[in-house]
Amino acid sequence: MSRITTTCCLSVLPAVLLLSLAAPASGSRVSVNLTGNLTGTVSQLVSQFQINVKNTLCLAPNLGAFEGILNKYPKTVKAVQTAGQDWANNYNCRICHVSAQHGSMDSPKVDCAAETGHITSGNIAEACFSSNGKVGWQSGDNVCLPCPKECEYCEKPGTLDVSYLSSRWFKCVLPKDSGNTPVPEPWKCEPVADRRKQRGQSQWCRYRYDLADTASGETQPSSSGTWDLRITAAPCNAQLEDAQARGVAGIMQSVKPALDKQWTRNCALCRITAGGPLSKLPAEEFKLGTSTSRPWADSVCAYDELGSTACRRDRGQTGWNNEVGCNPCPIECVSCSDTTSSWLFSGKGFSCKLAPSVPAKAQLGLLLTPEGPASLEESSPPKMPEGYDCDPPKKRACTSGDGLCMGYKTRCKYREWVD
Repeated sequence: MSRITTTCCLSVLPAVLLLSLAAPASGSRVSVNLTGNLTGTVSQLVSQFQINVKNTLCLAPNLGAFEGILNKYPKTVKAVQTAGQDWANNYNCRICHVSAQHGSMDSPKVDCAAETGHITSGNIAEACFSSNGKVGWQSGDNVCLPCPKECEYCEKPGTLDVSYLSSRWFKCVLPKDSGNTPVPEPWKCEPVADRRKQRGQSQWCRYRYDLADTASGETQPSSSGTWDLRITAAPCNAQLEDAQARGVAGIMQSVKPALDKQWTRNCALCRITAGGPLSKLPAEEFKLGTSTSRPWADSVCAYDELGSTACRRDRGQTGWNNEVGCNPCPIECVSCSDTTSSWLFSGKGFSCKLAPSVPAKAQLGLLLTPEGPASLEESSPPKMPEGYDCDPPKKRACTSGDGLCMGYKTRCKYREWVD
């Protein structure tokens, strides 16, 4: 039975940081509009948040972590439940994954855990209903489809089985040469028949669409059920005073050191992630950094998602080198370029073309009066990048290239920012 992609319903997000992001908006996605030919630009739409629930029951998805957002999207809950029932009834799937993101909350994605690989083949018995028959005889999308217990094994139609090439049929190969017990109701099967080229008997059966009805007693939640969320862009210089709601305070207190660290590293907008086991809800305390056994939270600069839009504006131009992220080009420089791999420079660093600083009076005096300065270099030494370890400035040769050519250049080491 070919699989129908199910992108319907989801998500269970906690009543955590999404409270301030949950209101539906006319502009459902955050469009990052960056200008300039910089390496740090972003051309695609960037979702404001994403929520996930992994390894939850398909028939009774645990969405309790995200009650805040789901109260504002009631259609999402119904959609998740509908999709979960479809996976259980049509594909014999017991454990599902749910995800949704800002801009498409009404059409979240629900997948069978066994299909997506989050539960390995060794745990298919947990991801699939086992009481309907043997699973794992199919591969990929349909790995949970059962082979009835009366069958020794099952097969998909071959090229010569013209009458059964529809994806609605499979062949049940029975264990004995004769006198086999037919596959009973509620399976819909043709009469038992002798096999054409081999000894034994078989019968053709249709796939069912009510598999959950006969999966009795398989309602134990997975011990590996988790929830997690991602907020794409939040100010790195966040304060804690207003973080009082359940879950919000715990996450904010946990990530505050990470936010402060990113702010000192010249990042203005941070990505916040959080999650934890479904078995430990509600969550109040969160460990900094990911964890598989307890609620956790973390934060990094949102440069990967937003490019130079994520960077601070007060320390110089950013986005000039993806390898250094929000590391700024000092305001004393007209432009910067990485020289870490250059044989001319030892260690990690960059070349800075210093801004012209010779005043108009000196330039005019050099051109028009005998009493003017002997050279522009002597009259106005360049201002060096403040707080950086730089080589002495060198006069630019201006023998090739294009653009502004005057003044000096220097090479500086990258610095670790500390406010």
